[in-house]
Amino acid sequence: MPDRLLAPTTKGTPSVSPTRAQSEVKTSLPRGRSAMPRNSDIFLNARGVRDRVLFSLQHVTRLEAADSFPERIHLGASRVAWSLQDILAWMQSKVDQRDLLGRAPRRVFGPDDRFIGKKELRRLVLYSSQHVRKLEAAGQFPRRVRIGLNRVAWLESEISEWSETRRRGTASSE
Repeated sequence: MPDRLLAPTTKGTPSVSPTRAQSEVKTSLPRGRSAMPRNSDIFLNARGVRDRVLFSLQHVTRLEAADSFPERIHLGASRVAWSLQDILAWMQSKVDQRDLLGRAPRRVFGPDDRFIGKKELRRLVLYSSQHVRKLEAAGQFPRRVRIGLNRVAWLESEISEWSETRRRGTASSE
């Protein structure tokens, strides 16, 4: 099934561009938001937000109440969405906090970036959590990002780059 995001056209009628199927929102532009979204806004539904930031809708609601997460856009009686730009800005702030501590160069997010949790990381790299922690401490593995008080995640793009570097390194040593 092709992935898709919803991008509004200049007339306010949405046009679908291929990228993430889980994030598709089939409706016209919201009217309940104080500032009308720009035409370049792309919207994510609850599943799309969950897939990017690893939080359930209930947890997102608690974060919104504490003003710690981007504001949702009401599309109807029971339909809500979030601006992709707002979600990426929130993710960027979490990564910037990590990078301030380590003095790493600033990483800029793209529309396909997302966080991955421990379970998915374990499937991708086949290392135990203790070994990953040792590699992180030695600077040989991408550093984790604290996305909540008791929650950490890794950037999927950094893990992919690390994995590709390891593959190229083992291929060149043979």
